[in-house]
Amino acid sequence: MGWFRPRRWIMNVLIALDQFGNAITGGAPDETISSRSARAARDDRWWGRWMCKGLNFLDSGHCEDAIRSEETGAHLPPALRRGAEVCDEDHPKPS
Repeated sequence: MGWFRPRRWIMNVLIALDQFGNAITGGAPDETISSRSARAARDDRWWGRWMCKGLNFLDSGHCEDAIRSEETGAHLPPALRRGAEVCDEDHPKPS
């Protein structure tokens, strides 16, 4: 039973539920609510500031960590990270 890691499985399921919640509320299907909230807070939207305040209370720096993970592809499995970098090079972000 060495292939099954319960903590990792639980985290994966929680992240999937988080992404699902974000998608059904109009967000991107592969983005977490934390990352979406961080972007909204950066745009000075009240709900983003409110969500990040609550999330950061529970876990200091949570929103910024979430958006950094999305921007760098750190949340992806190692085998897919290179693919994310290639996509970024093919489609540079507007300045």
